[in-house]
Amino acid sequence: MAGENLLVVDDSPTVLKVVESALTRAGYRVDTALDVESAMTIARSRRPAVILIDSLIPAAPKNGSPTPQRELGHEKDHDDKGASLSPIGGFRLCGALAADAALSHTPVVLMTAKGEDLEGRYGQAPNVIDYITKPFSPDAVLAVVTHVIEKTGGGTKDAAPVSGGSGAHSAEKTSAVAQALARSSGPASIDPLARLRDKLLERLERYRAESGSLDIAEISRCALPDDALAALLADAGFQAAEGTASGPHLSGQLDGTSLGDVLTLLGQQGQTGTIRVLAHGARIELFFKKGQIDLAVAVGVAEEFLLGRFAVEAGDITPDALARVLDARARMGGKAPLFGRDLVERGLITPEQLKSAMRRQTAELAYEALRWSRGTFQFKRGDELPDVAQEAALGIAVDTLLLEGFRRVDEWGLIERDIPNFDLVFVRVDDRISELPRGTLTRDEISVLDALSGKTSVREVVRSLRMGSFDVSRILYRLLRTRLIRHRVQPVSAA
Repeated sequence: MAGENLLVVDDSPTVLKVVESALTRAGYRVDTALDVESAMTIARSRRPAVILIDSLIPAAPKNGSPTPQRELGHEKDHDDKGASLSPIGGFRLCGALAADAALSHTPVVLMTAKGEDLEGRYGQAPNVIDYITKPFSPDAVLAVVTHVIEKTGGGTKDAAPVSGGSGAHSAEKTSAVAQALARSSGPASIDPLARLRDKLLERLERYRAESGSLDIAEISRCALPDDALAALLADAGFQAAEGTASGPHLSGQLDGTSLGDVLTLLGQQGQTGTIRVLAHGARIELFFKKGQIDLAVAVGVAEEFLLGRFAVEAGDITPDALARVLDARARMGGKAPLFGRDLVERGLITPEQLKSAMRRQTAELAYEALRWSRGTFQFKRGDELPDVAQEAALGIAVDTLLLEGFRRVDEWGLIERDIPNFDLVFVRVDDRISELPRGTLTRDEISVLDALSGKTSVREVVRSLRMGSFDVSRILYRLLRTRLIRHRVQPVSAA
């Protein structure tokens, strides 16, 4: 056995994909489910050692229609007047598991939203023994699962998950990369990426069997030399440019290939180089070093992605001080040093604060690129990165970015139904706002409400608050759904 069976239940396919990938690479065998009924069916047949459940997953409707998406940031278990509705799916699933004689002792780990009242909702659930707050890193969810298995005695030393590169485990515990690639989302004859995974798995497993190695980096490097990898990628729809002295030069269309799949592959292969993504008149570049992202830079993106915003948001520099620096740099023209270095040299922030702001900026740029469904990407390998990337050396794990990035992509899909563009104007519904109990609204929600004058667009609210468009849009979506704000109705001239 390569490890214990696990079951992950979440109504977001993209979150399931990232959590599944993190756990399978560690040696676990993972099943996934989108709703309560599917989860119970799988649990009864597979008898997982641990079940991870999204605490806010909706209960599947009885008529068999697809599970509805939940409201962003708020579980839909109350009506507009506060009256209790039927229990949400997470609570229902925990109860169904506890009532099943064969599954009643199966430990449950809740994947929760920040600030959720777990004690009030799940305090009486005997099978819930741990939780992890979203967004979380792959390393964090792996640590929780391992701890739960050790705590409950669900695993043995021989069945412990495989750590990448460790030779202490049996030969049956295959490469973590191979196990991740083994999970296919569809028939290989139909899905080119599934076919790519099958072929990569075949090469990785063959090399592992012949060499006896369990080291992930060695297996990936030796089983997939550059020419073989380029050929397999070309078969999956990636294009290899000719005459690139520094290795494969890969490109493709975002409407035909998921950028998330591309980033995952670069991370798994431990690649070093630069991927450039072009869309909507903007360009985002991510610098990879040995499969990790060291820095992201961009041209043509909104002001919210500029480095200064993240330093202000963290409280490391005041807006007035930032404005004075920008004025001084404008007078210097092209002779101004790099912005981050300039802030440090002026004594406005420390090197540690600069690195924190750069990490936030890089993550936000990666999330933005993941949203782009149209455009092009191009990856060029190279052993030497630009000086600015080498100096930053952020070393961000791809899986960590994708977990939050995919969650945002899911939520943007809901948000854009009500907020299709940033030129919209919203109006406060003061009567409903005044009826709310004190402390109902968060500080950010109050800030957004205060910024709505009935004339300011979403774009202007984002700019004035120095918040990200995702955060502002998410708050506006919630306020709109709870009828605390409404779209401004344009006046109609009489004929």
